[in-house]
Amino acid sequence: MDSVSSSVQQGGGSKDIWHRSRSRSLVHLAYATTLAMTLTLVLVPRTRAGDEVCPFGSGVPPQLDLVIDGEVDKMVLWEVCLTSTYAETTLQGFGLTLPATTMYVVDSTKQAQRRMPAPPGRQWGLDLRGAERDGRVVLLATRSAGTTPIHELIHVLQEPMSEAQWLSEGAATYLEKRYLTEEEGRYDFTSDLSRWDAVIGDVKLQDLATQRGLNSFRGSQSYTLAWVAFHLILSESEVGLDVYFNCFIPQKKIVNWKTAFSRCFGLKVSDVYVLMDEYRATGLTELPSQRRERELLEFRQRVEACLVKAEKAGVVVIRAMC
Repeated sequence: MDSVSSSVQQGGGSKDIWHRSRSRSLVHLAYATTLAMTLTLVLVPRTRAGDEVCPFGSGVPPQLDLVIDGEVDKMVLWEVCLTSTYAETTLQGFGLTLPATTMYVVDSTKQAQRRMPAPPGRQWGLDLRGAERDGRVVLLATRSAGTTPIHELIHVLQEPMSEAQWLSEGAATYLEKRYLTEEEGRYDFTSDLSRWDAVIGDVKLQDLATQRGLNSFRGSQSYTLAWVAFHLILSESEVGLDVYFNCFIPQKKIVNWKTAFSRCFGLKVSDVYVLMDEYRATGLTELPSQRRERELLEFRQRVEACLVKAEKAGVVVIRAMC
């Protein structure tokens, strides 16, 4: 009896231990789930319509009416606020003010399409993350806003856009790359250029003059071609962004954009097409401005070497001869 009784008690004890173990597992599971939910709310909080617009102490340009449509991660919204402020600060540096703009930050392709239908040949979420029309901007900010706010706010300033698409898109994309280089120091133009050249093939810059031509190339390849062309314009004309903002943009609203381009940059649009072909033929290992600086340095070195050689030989040398 005692042994049987003892066995039953031991069996009961084992059963209690199993129950206690299972209870602990359930408690641990509940604790882990609660912790995960708490971390999700703390680390990746969501912002809804009516909440504080710019989180984490960031601000937004006063001319920008930021509207949250749906639920957007606060980190994503923070990106929107920072990059929008960069666009405003950049324009202020050239004595300009960001036009009054309403920017809708949406969390789904359905909401984006409702706010602003995608242009023909494009689809929200596949090859479209932001769009601008008539002073309104829509951003599809599901995972990240990236530098799209800068791009679209520059488009607001460019309105009405009568110029070739490669020029308007090139300038807007150039400002994005400028932000990544200056503010974050993480843009690798060499890999971007080589990747672009392998995909773009024989496409010419003039093929991207229309929206249809620009949209015929998936991804960022056509935009890379456009911003490199814009960089080439700044390099060859030896002018800065202030000429683009303070000369070209106001002039193109008065005269034909090609006339405005020639007046402001001292180049014809046809010259740019030729220069771009020549630039591509040399290989895409450096930006136009870097190539120009390198060629100038090499020229100076050749002249100096020539003068030194002539001086050693006792020859009176005219600089033009070297």
